[in-house]
Amino acid sequence: MSLISAGFKLASGHVDLIAAVVLGIGTAIGAQLGAKLIPKTPSWAIKLLFGIIFLYVSLRFILKAFGIII
Repeated sequence: MSLISAGFKLASGHVDLIAAVVLGIGTAIGAQLGAKLIPKTPSWAIKLLFGIIFLYVSLRFILKAFGIII
């Protein structure tokens, strides 16, 4: 069903095919590297990385409401 829907979106011009292919390749490579790095990475480092990313995204949303772009 999602394949059919994706076909319709592609045929109607709603999908940038180059961007989709590049994102797909990057996702596949990143998933493979991540799966190999996770067992070697301490859990505190992963938690810290996600915490910093979530904090940054949260601050962007909050500050954007006040007209401040970071």
